[in-house]
Amino acid sequence: MFRVTSLTEMPEAQLNRWIKRIGLLLFVGIVAFVAFYAVDRFRMPTTPMVDRQLAAAEAAVQANPGDTAARGRLADLYTANGRYADANAQYDAVLETGQETELAHFGRANAYKGMGDLDKAAADFQVVSKSGWALMEKVLVSVSVNP
Repeated sequence: MFRVTSLTEMPEAQLNRWIKRIGLLLFVGIVAFVAFYAVDRFRMPTTPMVDRQLAAAEAAVQANPGDTAARGRLADLYTANGRYADANAQYDAVLETGQETELAHFGRANAYKGMGDLDKAAADFQVVSKSGWALMEKVLVSVSVNP
């Protein structure tokens, strides 16, 4: 079997082989680390996920302009990105259809709040507050379905 010997009992040639093996192992480890770092650090940039989601939502609205859910999602993404004027245009288009008016008023109020137009935001929040629990139920269902 294998015998454990101390470095003092090891022949000079065998000791030199072990030193070379350890040096080679350290060299390979350093080269592998540098290669992994270079590949991980310098890979080609990709489009951020937010931009991909926004592009998909815009394509969905262009494909079916009458889809209020797609317009609402696009408006929510615009609001999240700070594009409040675009968001208000989408919310207005949803409100023109007469469907899901509470959610559209709620989103438009948030967009107005982001723009700093607090009077219009307060007016939309007043419309929302009149609807009461119906809106809260819609918001909770929408959050649970589209996290």
